[in-house]
Amino acid sequence: MRSRWRRRSARSDARVNPVYIPRNHRVEEALSAAVERGDYAPFEKLLAVLQRPFDEQMALSAYADPAPAGESAGYQTFAAPDPR
Repeated sequence: MRSRWRRRSARSDARVNPVYIPRNHRVEEALSAAVERGDYAPFEKLLAVLQRPFDEQMALSAYADPAPAGESAGYQTFAAPDPR
């Protein structure tokens, strides 16, 4: 019974929890490359990943990782309140 619930729960999580989200360090990397060097490749790659956020793509697994330790220290973001 418990293992059936876990399988069902895992399937439900996969439908509502994206593998890839626009992590700050990846967004900053894409913006910096575009603005400073005119290089849009990092932006285009990030956009491609985020167009299929629920589909795990093994070659792009680094995009699911959080920022390296210390890189996000002191970084503060603000999210819009939930409209519900």
